[in-house]
Amino acid sequence: MRLGINISNELLEKFKPLKNVVNISQICRDAIQIRIESYAEALVQSKNDGMDKAAEKLFLEYSKKTYLDWESIGRKDAKVWVELASLEDLEGLFHNIATHKRKGDEPGPFLFPRLLPEAPHFGKHVSEHQEWFQRQIDLEQIDLEVQSNPYIEAEKIYNRGWVSYVTVVWQMVKDRIAADAITRQKEREKEDSKVEVPDNLLNPEK
Repeated sequence: MRLGINISNELLEKFKPLKNVVNISQICRDAIQIRIESYAEALVQSKNDGMDKAAEKLFLEYSKKTYLDWESIGRKDAKVWVELASLEDLEGLFHNIATHKRKGDEPGPFLFPRLLPEAPHFGKHVSEHQEWFQRQIDLEQIDLEVQSNPYIEAEKIYNRGWVSYVTVVWQMVKDRIAADAITRQKEREKEDSKVEVPDNLLNPEK
């Protein structure tokens, strides 16, 4: 394998007197070999020193700065919204979701039929985690293969968690409605099945 090296004109000029005395390729190979051996020794020593724990600690610190569970954040916000919402709010929300679904739109909290100022939303978290967003932008500038907007991607994941949570609660409500309807139906059927017996049959002495 052939590799090229870059050296300054000044250094090349100083090397000229040695050109016929030493092999520059050998010098480079020797220098690389020395670096490899130094790294190998450091690798062994670092493992013996227990640096795996230090690396794990630093990785966790890195993770806190680069990873946020936006879906979990969406679920937590949805919990607050549900606790504040009325039945009409949920009915309106899922009516809007059904309408937008027919149009091929992605569901999200932007479909609120009524604003609930006390409920947290994605926009609030943008300012809270501005450092995280900036880091995502910096990482994407390093990795040229990544072409995405961290704000859009984060909101999409947040919305997924939010809508999933509210959908689960709405299903709980519908299950209770269905169970109540069945109970009422059984009670009506029970009432209808009662046979009225005339008093004279129940009390023949009268």
